[in-house]
Amino acid sequence: MANSVPLDNCPGASPRKDRWCKAVACAVDLHGLGRPYCLKKGLCPEHLKANAVRLKGGGDQLWRFCQQCGKLEPLSCFKQGMRSCRKGLAKRRQNLASKQEQQQPEHEISTHRPQPAARRDGSSSCSRGCHGASYD
Repeated sequence: MANSVPLDNCPGASPRKDRWCKAVACAVDLHGLGRPYCLKKGLCPEHLKANAVRLKGGGDQLWRFCQQCGKLEPLSCFKQGMRSCRKGLAKRRQNLASKQEQQQPEHEISTHRPQPAARRDGSSSCSRGCHGASYD
């Protein structure tokens, strides 16, 4: 069988579809790299960092790996040379804003009682007359 896919050494393992980098003209064996993240995402380190990637069987469309979402997105989803897509950035901004709202206290309640205000004529506002009174 010419189209057979190599199997793991473990019994009952499923066929390895993503052993090779998904980028056009790239023959990097992802399993041989020893980097589980690259194997999981299906791209070699070079193409994970690339500004634009053409995928095997993907026609002429260009893709870029989004660091926020952790997946390949069409190049049109990115702003210039950014590594995070617009949707990923918006989600991050929203999460940060909601965290900041939760961290701000509504009103700090003071445990100190306010001091009585002094009157203009120098007398005290105390009804007992003990403040401002001189004892001889």
